[in-house]
Amino acid sequence: MTFQRAVSILWPLRVGVYCNKTLARVLVTSICIFFVLVNAHILYGHTIDQIVNVTNATSTNFYIYVTDDYATFFESTFAWVDTCFASLLPFSLLLAANIVLVRRLRSSLKNTEQKLTFGSASQSHVRQKKTSSVTVTLVAVSVTFIVLTLPLSVYVTYFKTFSRGSDESVDIAAANELTLAIAFMIPRERSHFVWTHYHPEHKRDHRHTYNHDYATFFESTIHMGGRLLSIHSTFLVAVGNRLKSEGSLKQMEQTFGYAPRIQRSPKEDVFHDGDGWPKLS
Repeated sequence: MTFQRAVSILWPLRVGVYCNKTLARVLVTSICIFFVLVNAHILYGHTIDQIVNVTNATSTNFYIYVTDDYATFFESTFAWVDTCFASLLPFSLLLAANIVLVRRLRSSLKNTEQKLTFGSASQSHVRQKKTSSVTVTLVAVSVTFIVLTLPLSVYVTYFKTFSRGSDESVDIAAANELTLAIAFMIPRERSHFVWTHYHPEHKRDHRHTYNHDYATFFESTIHMGGRLLSIHSTFLVAVGNRLKSEGSLKQMEQTFGYAPRIQRSPKEDVFHDGDGWPKLS
């Protein structure tokens, strides 16, 4: 929608040529094919390796690369490519289109004010207020997009590129895993923001839909936060199992301040500590 508005301002006589359903379908299809090709290397670059954990139960490790060279490419080079396509490039295009819209709106408002008479001052004030509202909305869309897409990109580029080898410390490894989970959760907010801004139901009943959907969204976010803590706790328990198998309970107690007695629950396939709690807190 932003680019359609920018095209209608820059080339008003050709907006029917550049903005139509046929061209939109072609562009969407081309973009989908392009990104499938860009990410196709993941299909042959990753493999599944069956390992046996300390409980003698077979588990699957999904973070296995076919070669060391591919691991270096995926965690270093492709991390920057993904950051550009997922966050920086869309943000730059969105920002450029919004700058065009804001400048043209302000220019139109200035020309209108010069043509209006003294008795039309109230009309000028109304137009200025609407222009300011549109400007704030456009800037908010750009800022929200970069804020909600950049954290995951930062994780991919920084933690995977510059923090290689730091996972030898179990506390840093736990922090990195929790950061990844949070970074993957944040784009949900971007999708919800776009829906509440452009969905027809939201336009028809702005106030009611805004309040209702954001209340529902924050409730689901709290639930997601609980799931993230559960993921983090499960990760700590897995670390505890590994340390226990290596005879390093003292190291775990120094790291986390607590060394649980790890055992399997008889009723369900989850880790329990010695006091019967389902997960570490």
